[in-house]
Amino acid sequence: MFDFDLARTQYMSVRTTIMVAVLLVAGTDLSGCASQTGYNSAFANSTALTGNSRRFSATPDQTFKTVKIALVQQGFTIEQTDVSNGLIKGMRALEDPKNNKVSYLITTSVDVTGAPSGDATVVTASASQQTVLHKDSEKYFHLLGLVPIPTGKDYQTIVRKEGNITDASFYKDLFAAIERNLPKAQSVTTFAAVSAPANAVTAAPAPVPPKAADSVSR
Repeated sequence: MFDFDLARTQYMSVRTTIMVAVLLVAGTDLSGCASQTGYNSAFANSTALTGNSRRFSATPDQTFKTVKIALVQQGFTIEQTDVSNGLIKGMRALEDPKNNKVSYLITTSVDVTGAPSGDATVVTASASQQTVLHKDSEKYFHLLGLVPIPTGKDYQTIVRKEGNITDASFYKDLFAAIERNLPKAQSVTTFAAVSAPANAVTAAPAPVPPKAADSVSR
């Protein structure tokens, strides 16, 4: 005769063992994630950006205006400017040339600070990029719960990847664009006095007529 109580006890024992194993695995994954938090290296030298700062021989006001021009020329939308603190934020979206459903959203922050000498400006930049997937699907209205009638589309934007731009060539191109747009210093031409050749013949000065004699009063 089949023992239902024994079978039930064995089933509960196996079920409990499986649940404990799942909890242990989940706890291990969570502890691993907790030990790999990114903020621990946020200010470490090993993760610091390189090549993202450049000195320009121009005033802070000139450089600030030039940075805005350079960003706009490259297709960035200026999201924020703070003249007093020398901060500019811009954003640009680039479509993937091989997949029109994927785009790259680039956000950059540029700091413009005058050098202590007063005759130069230091520009420091940082940027991040999001890889965005655009999805669309048909919307339907079910007539009487049976016949689907298309009514439009649903659009979704999914961020597939996100991170800082650490490639030094990105910042090199930015600084090159700023350099191209900086107003060039006007050259000052100095004119020297024209001297006569050594063998040149100079004209004699015109004779000065003698003064008339004073009249003698009688």
